[in-house]
Amino acid sequence: MKIKINDKNNALIQFELGEANGKANAHTFRWAVEIIAVAKDAEAQLESLNLAKGSRSGAIATANSGGSVANAYKYSRITSIATLVRGSSAWFLTSLSSSETFRKTAGGVHVSLTSEQDAEVTAKFRARFLKQPVTVGGAA
Repeated sequence: MKIKINDKNNALIQFELGEANGKANAHTFRWAVEIIAVAKDAEAQLESLNLAKGSRSGAIATANSGGSVANAYKYSRITSIATLVRGSSAWFLTSLSSSETFRKTAGGVHVSLTSEQDAEVTAKFRARFLKQPVTVGGAA
């Protein structure tokens, strides 16, 4: 599956959500706008890392639905897992599945970078500060 995440593909994304979730709906991604929000969150994370727009292709975002439940909640629940891949100018939905969990917390969007993206982000971060020289046996 490779679906460009935009308003034009809402119906297709909605169909895929139905296929992945089956009858489950309480703790799952239920609407295409939720997947669009995941793409916006992932893009914001890349922006906060100061990664150049031309270098964002290939980043992967994994999102898990579900949120938190009370500690007294003792049953398993079904959550959705969406995988998105950043293209040259947009995010693409590449995988949707559901999973049973007993975890009390779920949810969130986690972005992973390629090694080239990691090097770029690290170099930009290190350029923002100077490193103190190492002194051995000096007085405080």
